[in-house]
Amino acid sequence: MKAKVNWDRWLHEIEFSNVNKYNEIHYKTQKFHVPPGYSGTKVEVIEYEDKIEIYYRERLLITHPYNVPILSKQKMRKITSNDNIMYQGKPYSVDYKLAGKTVGVQEINEGKNLLVYLNGVLLKTLNL
Repeated sequence: MKAKVNWDRWLHEIEFSNVNKYNEIHYKTQKFHVPPGYSGTKVEVIEYEDKIEIYYRERLLITHPYNVPILSKQKMRKITSNDNIMYQGKPYSVDYKLAGKTVGVQEINEGKNLLVYLNGVLLKTLNL
């Protein structure tokens, strides 16, 4: 008797993600499409160095190239007393407890998201 073992499940970290009504998942601030018919289901995501694989009940649905595109270097912003940072002329809410502190901000996902860092630690991901 031979058994087929998917060693990737043992060698790589697996994360779960819900498929939205547009047949997309959100994985680490990026959107990825899955084939039609999986809306509302939970899928497994296995990340490699250069790609991700999306599985449903141990069946490979699709493979996507994966890397975290960084569009800009980190810029510094000061959190206002009403918990906002200004970015491209718009206010974005961060955390009122951090008022007065300076944070680093960095765009990703072709300018769709903004990462906010305090002392090198990711605080929040904002939609632009």
